[in-house]
Amino acid sequence: MPDFMRTFDWVFKDPATWRDLAWLLGDPLIGGVAVLVPPLLVPLLLVASGVALVAQGPVQAVAGVLLVLAGPLLAPRAVRLHGVWT
Repeated sequence: MPDFMRTFDWVFKDPATWRDLAWLLGDPLIGGVAVLVPPLLVPLLLVASGVALVAQGPVQAVAGVLLVLAGPLLAPRAVRLHGVWT
């Protein structure tokens, strides 16, 4: 039992244990957001650009199309962000 308690005490006080626990709790949130944002931008902004074309005019439609193109451009950066976080 003393060996177990010594090992438990060492693991409990080790900063790497708490850093790993923080990563384990934070990674699904950070990684999920980083991975889901670019693909979700495309359909959302396609709808927005279609509505802008009908309701507002060509300036908003062009802005919507440019934002649609931003989704695929953000995808590599999102992967890089997740790599930095990990």
